[in-house]
Amino acid sequence: MKDKIQYKRQRRLEVYHELRSLVDRGIKNAEDEQAYQRMIKEQNDLKADIDRLEAVDKFKTELDEVTEEERSGMPVAETRNQKPETPTLTPEQRYESNKRAIYDFWRTGDRAAFMQATAETRDLQMDVDAAGGYTVQYEQFIKEFIKLERNINYCYGAVRHIELKKARQITIPALGAEVADPTFTAEISMGNEDSSFATKQHAISVYPNAEYIQVTPDLLEDSAINLEAEVRDSLAYKQAYVKNYNIINGDGSNGPLGFMVASALGINTDRDVTFAANNAIDADSFKDAKYGTSSSEVGLHPMWWPGAEWVLHPWIMGDVSKLKDSNGLYLLQPGSIALGSPDRIEGFPVNLDHSMPKTKTTGLYLAALWNPKAAYAAVNGLDQGIRRLNEIAARSNLIEFHSRCKFGGKPVNPQAIIRLKLA
Repeated sequence: MKDKIQYKRQRRLEVYHELRSLVDRGIKNAEDEQAYQRMIKEQNDLKADIDRLEAVDKFKTELDEVTEEERSGMPVAETRNQKPETPTLTPEQRYESNKRAIYDFWRTGDRAAFMQATAETRDLQMDVDAAGGYTVQYEQFIKEFIKLERNINYCYGAVRHIELKKARQITIPALGAEVADPTFTAEISMGNEDSSFATKQHAISVYPNAEYIQVTPDLLEDSAINLEAEVRDSLAYKQAYVKNYNIINGDGSNGPLGFMVASALGINTDRDVTFAANNAIDADSFKDAKYGTSSSEVGLHPMWWPGAEWVLHPWIMGDVSKLKDSNGLYLLQPGSIALGSPDRIEGFPVNLDHSMPKTKTTGLYLAALWNPKAAYAAVNGLDQGIRRLNEIAARSNLIEFHSRCKFGGKPVNPQAIIRLKLA
């Protein structure tokens, strides 16, 4: 019955389009008029047939409901409210059932049947690939490159830098000894001839420092981020870190000599102040480093105070920030991050460097008060450069990024630094 109704509705739609085309074209003769009357009649006949078929179909539905009530003993309205049991289907069976329902809908146009079929077999779900999961993007990519925390390389930027050109090393003349004290003498006497004045020199060589990394051109081209820029940035950071570390801790063997290393060629132990407390940090020793004591002449001379500063590891700074003097006042004078003013100890600014010593063991250094421009000279023989070499590993489909520099350094004025170490 429903198929007949569907057929007649489809035929009525076709007649309508033919009639509309005729009217739009215009009725120009008797033949067109006959065609017009015929299509009007067919439209009316089809409408009457559809009404009759739908009326009969309605009667059948009502009779079926009466039969169902007699069979179940329950009104049809109540049975309709009962949800049909949904059969348990595997994802593959659910997919095939939905596919058939979609095909039937496009073939017959029966929306009610389609809704019933898909409702009985559940919706698509993204956790099953064949049931729609293939349409869901597995991951969302964020174009952001999260970096590791990096060390504070303060000392490298604080010291004096000299550029070496067309030579193997830098030599810096220095005063070895002052002239002797003059004596009072007679009016016509020339006094004593001086034999104390002496000079010396500091020789600083540079040493090559290099590394490289190889990357495939496919990775550089297809990466969603600017990977070449990140590689260059990492190479540059590591070069700066190694230079900074050796300015502080270098042993002078094929590299810079550090100012926190006891050496007759740099800063000897006569520039050390030992903390008064046994294996602990105390507030008074920071005062001793600035002024010296009556029992020891070791202290930073006021000549070097302009431009002088403390340098410590952040961990040691944490301990220092808790120190109090004999009056119960904190040794550290806090600065302002917002205003850009540093913390201070005894009036001198405090700077942090992750390469400074941090191990609290007897005899080891922990802090320094220095005038970095006067105390240390760093020599750059070849500015650090990063070259992209496209051909050197081309047979392996690799591009090489090569980082290289020449660098050296050493303390040149021991008087401009005081180191503090544990007792």
